[in-house]
Amino acid sequence: MAQKKESLKFPDEIKDKYYASVVLAEDRKDDFQLLIASQLYGTFFGVYGKFIAQCNKGKATVSEVVFRIINYKGIINLGIADIDFKKIQGRFTFTITLKGLGPIVQSVSFIPSTGPLILDHDTEIIVRRELKPFLDNPKEEIFTSGTFEEEFYFRDGLFPLHAPNAALEKKLDEIERKLKAGIGARCPKGIVRIICH
Repeated sequence: MAQKKESLKFPDEIKDKYYASVVLAEDRKDDFQLLIASQLYGTFFGVYGKFIAQCNKGKATVSEVVFRIINYKGIINLGIADIDFKKIQGRFTFTITLKGLGPIVQSVSFIPSTGPLILDHDTEIIVRRELKPFLDNPKEEIFTSGTFEEEFYFRDGLFPLHAPNAALEKKLDEIERKLKAGIGARCPKGIVRIICH
């Protein structure tokens, strides 16, 4: 079989959209489906979702989403600290706040406070991950906790510097908006497309 290899220049030639799909159907009701994969503290992890939903004529009525995080590689486990949901101008966004030093596997149920979510076939859901420091007072505990909060600080001996670099984050946000890309294009965000049978 012939293979065609393609090299892309970053970022101007990357016009593709990257997303995951969640299939809502009777025979998939017990499945945990990948929503976002990422890495923090050198740990690779995935967050999956099981959608408790009824589908009818291309629409899904979702009464609950069970989020499950699985830590795969690395020495610091990530756990789910909070889940926030917003619907703004017809766009659905789940923000999953993570915290280090969690369990290897954890499940958290999300039940919409305003009633079931109505998702049309081909609805796109944005899934974002945010991180909360695992130290209660990182500035004070940075040298005494026995671990180092490397996602929020950079160190070289006795001189820890606050990170991440705000200018770098701003530039990455600009590139992301320009590309209109989702999962695979940038680590903290994924786009999930709903397929409703």
